[in-house]
Amino acid sequence: MLELTVALGGFGIALAGALVHLRRRLYDIQTELALGRAEADAHLRLSRELETANTYLDILRAAEVAIRSTLGFTTAWIYLAEPDDPNQFRLLTAAGEKDDLPLPLLDVKGDAMMEEIVSSHRAVVVEDGRTDPRTNKDRVRESKVISIVNVPMLMADKLVGCLGTGTFGEEGVRKVVPREIKFLEEMGSRIAVALDRLRQFNIRQEEHKNLLKLIKAIEFAGDGILVADANYTVTYINPAFERIMGIPRESAIGQPMVNFRGLTERPSQLAEILAAGNQGVAWNGKLEIKRADGREMVLDATLSPVGEPGKAPGGYVAVLRDITGEERLNRAKDYFVQVTSHEMRTPLTKLQFCSHLINELVNRAARQEDDLAKCGVVMSEAYRSLQTIMDTTTTLTDMATPRTEKALPVNIGAVVLAGIAQAKEEMAAEGRRVELRADASLQADHLAAISIGHLTKAVMEILSNAVKFTPDGKGILARARVEGSNVLLEVVNEGVGITAEDSHRLFTPFYSTEKIDHHSSGRYKFKGGGLGLGLAVVKMIMDHYGGAVRVENRPDGQGIVTTLSIPLFA
Repeated sequence: MLELTVALGGFGIALAGALVHLRRRLYDIQTELALGRAEADAHLRLSRELETANTYLDILRAAEVAIRSTLGFTTAWIYLAEPDDPNQFRLLTAAGEKDDLPLPLLDVKGDAMMEEIVSSHRAVVVEDGRTDPRTNKDRVRESKVISIVNVPMLMADKLVGCLGTGTFGEEGVRKVVPREIKFLEEMGSRIAVALDRLRQFNIRQEEHKNLLKLIKAIEFAGDGILVADANYTVTYINPAFERIMGIPRESAIGQPMVNFRGLTERPSQLAEILAAGNQGVAWNGKLEIKRADGREMVLDATLSPVGEPGKAPGGYVAVLRDITGEERLNRAKDYFVQVTSHEMRTPLTKLQFCSHLINELVNRAARQEDDLAKCGVVMSEAYRSLQTIMDTTTTLTDMATPRTEKALPVNIGAVVLAGIAQAKEEMAAEGRRVELRADASLQADHLAAISIGHLTKAVMEILSNAVKFTPDGKGILARARVEGSNVLLEVVNEGVGITAEDSHRLFTPFYSTEKIDHHSSGRYKFKGGGLGLGLAVVKMIMDHYGGAVRVENRPDGQGIVTTLSIPLFA
């Protein structure tokens, strides 16, 4: 009986011990499950927050909250490997109670902790940085760090950085168990994915911003820009292209580029441009075009292929720069040199003759009135020639200079009537008998946007030209009318017409239809010559103000009609 009692007592003790062990095991299991649920919940919350993170600081704050709530650490940081130097890690950001880490850059070489994490791609745990041989004691003292945990952040097995946490100052030593290390490593992988997503997003955002800047720059560019596909079909033009070419965007998009004015009129140049484009070679040159509104322009044009070298172009970009003003300036310089080197010889020769004649008269005993009168006439003609040259070259310079101020309104009729009065007086002095009449339409207030000086110059030139080609006894009529947004000033003469050959060269500087023996014989002499710049200057003036000039035979063939088209003042 005693033996049975003893046996039952031993069994009871053993059973009690087993129950205690089971209770402990159950508690451990419940604790592990609770910790597992907490970690799972933390990972779930972290994943949600990482998906909506818009900045690197958002990512780290989400990680810091997960670390604090799950592991109890109060500070977290992220270092990223430098793309150009894998031996350096740069501090991306820090969060928590210690967010001012003193080391913005970590060198791998010479840092045992960083060398270990780079070589092993595994977590590095320092329980006490003050005594651990792997730590830099100067850095530890400066940052006051004690326990350190750095876990790798991997993307496709490539180390992109490390996630770290630790204790500082009075927080003391903090032991980290394997389960917590695993938690941090999993967090590091999630953060690596989030960082890469944000980096890609930022790259796309930056590309989008740069694209918007590029589009804005193209839209506001002063040069005309056109984009065409591989078949030269227009897909885009900027506002400057519309302005330069006078083509609305809606009319250009979807149309073949080769149909534009300035190309169709020059088939040989068009063939050269297309040949270069088809070979994937850029073409550059000058285009002289005449817009639909009649305005003539000179453009510096470049057509560049778009695509990979060695392959057929996938499209083309054309850039047009309006160099009409520059060309005018260059031509004006050429004209000035030619005028001063050639046309001044005649008045200088006359002045030399007068000087010689005056010296002869001084040496003679008796003064001869005829010779003095001849000297006076020659000197007057020389003065008038020099004055004409000076006025013409000044006008050429003005026309080559870009306009900076808006022209004031000018009454065309008043300018023309004053010009007719002056022309009548000068014609009488030269003995011309041409009837110069003003139509009643000139009494109307036609206000034009043009300088009064330049308009006067143009009017006097076309009146002079009309008188030269009108025989004595015949007449000239000046009249005006409004057509659209322009005033048309017409000077109609009775007399000699122009040939088809001459009509194409009337505006060429120094070209003259008169005989050479009539050269410089007078401003209003019948078929008289001159500098050969009159109509060329008129055309430059009209171009300068957006107008036009044309000279054509009358329908009845009994004279010429010269028309100035001048923009109305708005």
